[in-house]
Amino acid sequence: MNLSQRLWDTSAVPTATMGYGTWKARTSWSSIGGGGTLDITIGRVSSGRIVELATAGLSDLAGDHFDESLGRVGMRMFQDRQKVSADKVKMSPAADDRFRVECERTKIRLSEEDSQRIELGDFARVVDEAFDLSEVIRREEFEAEIKAITEQALTKVNVALQAANLTSRQVDLALLIGGSSLIPLVQHQLREMFGHTVVSVENANSIIAEGAAIVDAMNLQPSFAASVALELSDGKSYEVFKAGELAIPSTCRKTVNLFCTDNRDGQARLVVGLTEPANGEFKRKRIITLPVSSELPSPYNHERVTAEFAVDQDLVLHIDAKAATQSRGEHEEVVDLKFALTITGADE
Repeated sequence: MNLSQRLWDTSAVPTATMGYGTWKARTSWSSIGGGGTLDITIGRVSSGRIVELATAGLSDLAGDHFDESLGRVGMRMFQDRQKVSADKVKMSPAADDRFRVECERTKIRLSEEDSQRIELGDFARVVDEAFDLSEVIRREEFEAEIKAITEQALTKVNVALQAANLTSRQVDLALLIGGSSLIPLVQHQLREMFGHTVVSVENANSIIAEGAAIVDAMNLQPSFAASVALELSDGKSYEVFKAGELAIPSTCRKTVNLFCTDNRDGQARLVVGLTEPANGEFKRKRIITLPVSSELPSPYNHERVTAEFAVDQDLVLHIDAKAATQSRGEHEEVVDLKFALTITGADE
């Protein structure tokens, strides 16, 4: 029996959908969470395929930001109790490390309890006297500290929905993953947006790893979910890498020769984008401007531009382009492409 090709999204968050089993029945889903960063991915299940529709996120926002926020609450309470200013409190590097661990533990417990005591022996020194830390932090105090962060994250959810041309009502499942997704404020805000479709999985901390294990066990390989294409001067597009092709670094290399049809300003513009397989729509991603000769010798009217395309092991597209008369070219990297995972099996 021939195995039909199945595509899966490759980003870290949708990997968790493999572990959860979202791909089995859902038609439209949103994964919110991530390991170390905030990642949002909107996808759709259709004909046995999971296809990425849009992604967004905050690369500089991670779970440790919530830990630091809780630490600020605890530190303020300590300073108020001891009636000292921040500049009077001295912590050793070892105490600082233990404090970070205790903040994470307290954050996790506050997802289940209304209040939690944060305790640390030999916490800090004020002048020459050593003090322990023992403060009770209420959940509402912690959530007030992180509200600005969670609201910032919600704006990125809306960015992803708009890019996917969907509303929150059209999402069948909002899957919350990662440890920070267990914070009640996060869940409350997302339920206000997505309603009953929000699912907070019990194994939120491990589901990404579980999904990755399934990806490895099924021997899935990365492929393009949308074609990488060039916009031509006549308005048409040329596909460099087609949707469905494997994005394996050792083989995913291509050289394209083009001709600049208008060199009067001494510049050529290479317009790189994605072509959606569903409707053939071309969406611009980058415009690479490179020098060309504005005065070509007769009988030449158009200058040749050579562009080399390659995908590295991190699925970053590298583009090197240079005109025939020039010694210098341009290099560009494109990171916001759409990828999938594919099973390459044939007969069973």
